[in-house]
Amino acid sequence: MNDWLSQNRRQYRMILDLTERLMDRGLSPLTTQPASTGSFRTDHTEAVMRLLKGFSPRGVEWPLRIFSTGPLFRAGQRWTEALDVEWVGPIGSAEEQEVLAVVSEMARWLTGEGIDPADLTMVWGHSAWLAALLRALELSPLHQEALRTALSRGRLTDVEALLSSSAPEAVDLFRPQETSAFFRTLRRYAPVSEFYPDEVSWNNRWDLSLTGRRGYYTG
Repeated sequence: MNDWLSQNRRQYRMILDLTERLMDRGLSPLTTQPASTGSFRTDHTEAVMRLLKGFSPRGVEWPLRIFSTGPLFRAGQRWTEALDVEWVGPIGSAEEQEVLAVVSEMARWLTGEGIDPADLTMVWGHSAWLAALLRALELSPLHQEALRTALSRGRLTDVEALLSSSAPEAVDLFRPQETSAFFRTLRRYAPVSEFYPDEVSWNNRWDLSLTGRRGYYTG
């Protein structure tokens, strides 16, 4: 029991230290509801989006650089503590690089605190790249809608079936890929700018299936 409490103490101290670092970078804390009516909270972003809908866009200085902390419920794991960082509003290449810098700094700090870099994995998605891929594939509107529906429902086998005849190589873009393999495949279809986050502090993976599972990803 004492060992378990000591581990919890260490984890909470790390979360507190990370929140201080985020505030030092100018990010603002946002309190979100721990649960929605009749269900446990399984995701911070959904709660953040619900809260922001209560504010007039004219009263907000965009983009918002915010974070939220608190427990999440995960099936099979029960409760887990999470720190969620959000950038809400217009974003371009400079802002994307700033987001990468924030996450890289957090990863470097975690490894400095004794976390094994092999235990840190960041999986990236990009809704604009998904849109560019679908345009390049020249899929019919009906085909595109079917693919997006499959993504929103997490039915990746349906995505594979939809692409297997028209673009079988593109199927790999909807599975976690290492940086070089992902961009080598994606740039066959769309002239996107490559990202090179700090690979020293963590494992980077890229996966376009992440962009379709939540309604708040608008592109």
